[in-house]
Amino acid sequence: MKKIILLWIILLTIFMIPFQSVQADIGPKRTLDVKVIGVDQPYFLDILVRNQMPEDITYIQEHYHMLPDMIWTFDEDGFISNIISAPWGRPMLQVGENHYRDGYHAPSRFKLILIFEDESYITSDIITTKLFNSRITWDLSGIDLTTTQIGVGDVTEEWPIAYMSIDLIVRIVLTILIEILVLYVFGYRLKESFKLVLYINIVTQTILTGFVIAMRYFYFPFLGEIFVLIVGEFFIFMIEITLFVFFLKEFTKKKAALYGFVANLISLMAGFLFLMIFYMILSYL
Repeated sequence: MKKIILLWIILLTIFMIPFQSVQADIGPKRTLDVKVIGVDQPYFLDILVRNQMPEDITYIQEHYHMLPDMIWTFDEDGFISNIISAPWGRPMLQVGENHYRDGYHAPSRFKLILIFEDESYITSDIITTKLFNSRITWDLSGIDLTTTQIGVGDVTEEWPIAYMSIDLIVRIVLTILIEILVLYVFGYRLKESFKLVLYINIVTQTILTGFVIAMRYFYFPFLGEIFVLIVGEFFIFMIEITLFVFFLKEFTKKKAALYGFVANLISLMAGFLFLMIFYMILSYL
């Protein structure tokens, strides 16, 4: 038992080392999709972030000379163009009709601005998004677009509630089925044994999967999910093996402990497999 615990500690330590020295540019980048509704004239869409105007923007002006002139001096209560503010700043990419995307380090707190051909403009209120890959709609229906206006329009962030729910439920159910199947392979047959494993896993796997889903949608997809899987399964292993040793009484405590180790190891491997499959599918969408 001590050797198994020591092995898990060593594996956990090895896995955590890269996170201590990870560079800022490694891993997935926050994205932002913006859909504009209610505008039927040409415009330029930009993101405004709170920052100070750089002293020298010559290089950026030369690189993006086609942008509206007012971008280079615009400042609304400390909010300036993200193109100027961020070292990686660039105009938003138009991916559809009135649909734009910032796919590299998109801010989570910002304003939006529409600049028209006569350099009149419309800005939104301050927007704070919650999702790591955020999709928002800026509805300007009924807004007078013939004059400059500040802090107008309705902004809503789209939440993939149905997809998130399905993702959560499928992961929990599949993981529990795996651990029940492993229990059967280990020769357990009593109804009480299956009920015990079922109840324990409903709690532990719901908590673990909840953290994995939170990483995927809110904080740090992929790498964050891997981290949670490793750390989460380590603690679940410790909890479940203790409970199984004391309460899984159909066979010996040693067999119960071995079952707990094998079941959680297979669950961890399955978790990685689900993760790989998800991102493989996502890459083709």
